[in-house]
Amino acid sequence: MFTALVASRLQEARDRERTHAFVDALPTSAPILRKQGFQFVTRTQPFVLKQSR
Repeated sequence: MFTALVASRLQEARDRERTHAFVDALPTSAPILRKQGFQFVTRTQPFVLKQSR
């Protein structure tokens, strides 16, 4: 399912004549993304804001 979703989004980007596509995904998705032509660029760091009372 994920592979089909990525392929669909990439086709949409091509149809819109885009030259770049970005994805923020877990490391477990890396093999699928590499097969679609993605290259690793950097990591992201998630943060959670805890509201003070």
